[in-house]
Order: sequence, then C-alpha cells, then structure tokens
Amino acid sequence: MTGPRHVLIGGSGFIGTRLAERLDRTGRDFVIADIRPSLGFPRHRVELDVRDSTGLRALLRADDIVINLAAEHLVQAYGENFGLPTTILRLFSVYAPGQRPGMGY
Repeated sequence: MTGPRHVLIGGSGFIGTRLAERLDRTGRDFVIADIRPSLGFPRHRVELDVRDSTGLRALLRADDIVINLAAEHLVQAYGENFGLPTTILRLFSVYAPGQRPGMGY
C-alpha cells in the first residue's frame, strides 16, 4: 500500500463500496468507518458511528484523507446536540452496475 490512508466515513453503502473497489484495485490503503457492515470489504471495516467524536479522534491520523459519505448522520447529530428539529430529504438515487436488488425506487 502506498500513499496516505483513505478513511471512508459511512462507506458501507453503494457509493462507498464502489469507491472502496477502486481504492483496492489501485493498491491504496483504506478503512471503512460505518455502523453498518461492509459486505464487500469486511476486513477493512471499523464499526463506528459518525456521531462518536471520541471514536473518530482515535481512528483518524494526521495524514489521512477523509471522505465523508454519512451526511444524514451529521444532520441528526447536529439536531441532537443543539436541540433542533431536523428533516432529511433524499431527492435522488444513484443507479449503476452492482446495485443491490430491490433498490431501484
């Protein structure tokens, strides 16, 4: 493995798995930090909730490249921390080869 480590926060989903495939193919060092299992890369996964700031600090190194795919959880964390109501709208979906069956909504 060469270069800095890539940390895919919320990377167990469809987009994160496609990115992990490319990182793996090109010999990059990466870790997937997610509360959900990574079906494609279970050995690279660290169980971590994006709202766990202590866990994130323990995971991250100074030279890491962080790719945050867990935006929904950040909105929830912000609302919980500041007592604000939040609404999350998903206005689009990604369609591509390798998508889980039944996800074409």
